[in-house]
Amino acid sequence: MKKVVFVCVENSNRSQMAEAFARMHGAGKVEAFSAGSRPSGRVNLKTIEAMKELDYDLTTHTSKGLDTFNGKEVEVAVTMGCGDECPLVLAKQRVDWKIPDPRDMTPEQFREVRNLIESKVKELLQTLQLPLINRRTEECIAKGEKMSTLQVFDKPLCCSSGVCGPDVDPALVMFSADLQWLERQGVQVQRINPAHQPALFAASELVREELKNHGSNCLPVVVVNDSVVSRGVFPSRSQLAGWTGITLVSLPELPVTNTGCCGDADGTPRSSSSCCS
Repeated sequence: MKKVVFVCVENSNRSQMAEAFARMHGAGKVEAFSAGSRPSGRVNLKTIEAMKELDYDLTTHTSKGLDTFNGKEVEVAVTMGCGDECPLVLAKQRVDWKIPDPRDMTPEQFREVRNLIESKVKELLQTLQLPLINRRTEECIAKGEKMSTLQVFDKPLCCSSGVCGPDVDPALVMFSADLQWLERQGVQVQRINPAHQPALFAASELVREELKNHGSNCLPVVVVNDSVVSRGVFPSRSQLAGWTGITLVSLPELPVTNTGCCGDADGTPRSSSSCCS
């Protein structure tokens, strides 16, 4: 089982959420840890509440230091964009995510960062060639129920959340939220970004054929159970539900802000702690 550690300064916000998402989506396939160079000794209440919205109990976590590892090597060490304050960890692979610290953000902004971290964790697990698992998926497996598999072959993106960069793309934000909803219904969702996962992207014969026949305008390509169902657009939640056999009860509106994590809508950059600095 591969070991992954998420490191920041206080181990109270970003790294805690990253550890939680790795446990949620990599259950049984990855050992996830988090630590801080100067741990605060507590998990931020905002972080606990944000994860509670996704049915994850962060009250079982503690804020801890790097001495937990005692020099043991891990598969991947992920630093959370905290620059020189993040110490080096003995690891086969190092990744640095430019994630803004949400500690003093509004609840809406906090959720944006939470969702960004979730998308980053999923991309990491896919890069490690680990299947994404969630609670509903485990229930389906236990009951012997057949699950649909949905793959999204994206355009090259900074990140797949839709809130990275100076301009928020409402369609992409909504699509990302709809995919998260789909996962919670038990559908296995895999999102492949050629900017970060070129090998996985190139390995798909279906996508190679789509690119040959339609060019890059066919992206994003959506594949359900090994069949192409959509190309060139972000499908709606009702379409996703129909293709995967999920009953759609209601479609709540998703509030979308006018700012991205790397700058305001008018292009004004934010502080150097932003995710794209």
